[in-house]
Amino acid sequence: MSEGVYNIVSKPGERVFRIRTGVGIVVGSHRLWSHRSFSAHWSVRLICAILNSMSLHDSVFDFAWYHRAHHKYTDQMGDHTNIKRGFFYAHIGHTMLKDHPEIIKAKSKIDVTDLLEDPIIRFERAFTIPITIVMSLILPTLIATYFWNESFYVAVVFLFGLRTVLAKHIGYAAGSIVHMKGFREYDASLSAARFLPLKPFLFGEHEHNYHHTFPCDYRTSESYSLTDSP
Repeated sequence: MSEGVYNIVSKPGERVFRIRTGVGIVVGSHRLWSHRSFSAHWSVRLICAILNSMSLHDSVFDFAWYHRAHHKYTDQMGDHTNIKRGFFYAHIGHTMLKDHPEIIKAKSKIDVTDLLEDPIIRFERAFTIPITIVMSLILPTLIATYFWNESFYVAVVFLFGLRTVLAKHIGYAAGSIVHMKGFREYDASLSAARFLPLKPFLFGEHEHNYHHTFPCDYRTSESYSLTDSP
């Protein structure tokens, strides 16, 4: 294995790119903007927005809009990751389909004025595609080729292709697997569960029963720790 590939798939390379993506989603798009679990200085919001763009998920605005609807209409037709429509749909199938009329209706009832009032969110929403291309493809590739002496091809395959695929499926697991399997010690009526096998990958989102019971808590679990919460 070349030095560049070693740095990409092991410490410090892969962890740096994986953690930055996780921070952008878990801390920024999820806790900060979807749930307003805490407030942040504009510089922190800017960093979170940039890091979110590295995940190749939705813009911060769209993520928060869908996620607020997901919590209000969990497991109903207005939920874009409705687990009752099956694992495939909840995991990735919803990304391949146009929004169901009930999802559109549910989103129309969600207040997003606070998001639109944030200039960082407005800018990121307007330039989502170019920002995402730069932060998720160009920048990681340049870092790997310049600092780690990796070939352009391997840098693109690992830091864009493989990283993106893994990051997406890990993120999607929070809306699919964690709504199917696990323990429900806080609210047994919820599909969201505590699924320990995914603890090393989900930055605390494996504690999903806690999160859906207390969605505005900045923590991901009652037993707060650096491994469980952002």
